[in-house]
Amino acid sequence: MMNTPEVTAWYKQFWPWLIIFFPASAVVAGTITVIIAVQNSDTLVKDNWYKDGLAINQELDKQIAAKRMGIAAHITINRENNQLILSLDNIDPANIRTINVVLVHPTQPEKDAQYQAFFTPTGNYVAQLPAIPAGFFHLRIDADNTEWQLTGGINFSNTESATIQPK
Repeated sequence: MMNTPEVTAWYKQFWPWLIIFFPASAVVAGTITVIIAVQNSDTLVKDNWYKDGLAINQELDKQIAAKRMGIAAHITINRENNQLILSLDNIDPANIRTINVVLVHPTQPEKDAQYQAFFTPTGNYVAQLPAIPAGFFHLRIDADNTEWQLTGGINFSNTESATIQPK
């Protein structure tokens, strides 16, 4: 009579579990990746990219006009009062009483903000902010119904003043 080895159930053996582990882990990782992709959509791509491209030409024309007019902005950050103090070269405050200051965060659109700066008796424009933001922001300065615009960048974390000159 022959001795037959005792047969154990497949789920009590090591090799089937090792073979099942890799495909199962790929399914779990794929499911997690799909969940992350659905919950965190890409906000860097704009839906109206064609119109934005056309607007770039208009902005470039405004920046060229600012350079031709010699307009520049000197910005001071007043952290105690949460204010941006702007001094503009070659601007007549009698004609322009308010200017627009737009802060655009490079990667987080929820931090974008637009403020109006009003001309004060000190000879500067002052924009009141709820709080001084942290980090780097793109900055756009213009006035309503004008042909000029200034653009630049400012890092609120490590600077107290900046100068924006037309490009």
